[in-house]
Amino acid sequence: MSLRVCDRGSIHSVGVKNAADLVRALPDRMDIIHLGDYAEDAGGNVFRPRLGRGVMDMADLRSALEGFTGWLVLEEENDVPSPRAEVEACIEVMKKFVEGNV
Repeated sequence: MSLRVCDRGSIHSVGVKNAADLVRALPDRMDIIHLGDYAEDAGGNVFRPRLGRGVMDMADLRSALEGFTGWLVLEEENDVPSPRAEVEACIEVMKKFVEGNV
């Protein structure tokens, strides 16, 4: 058994700007996708905002994942006063994503 993971943050660090393009290029190579958004500050530094608040085109990614039967894993790494509230908000975004309401 092979474990093949597409990590949204890691693909950005190697120059892939559009996760949907990668999914379309390698659909049979992904079993697990770590779903996390990203953005850049004025200095060009990449950071991870809450899911749905960055620059990731979630509708395009959702379209690219049509028929995907693997795992979507929430990747939430923000240092916030209420981690539980942050994760709960991300889960609501993921529900909309899975339902196609993004």
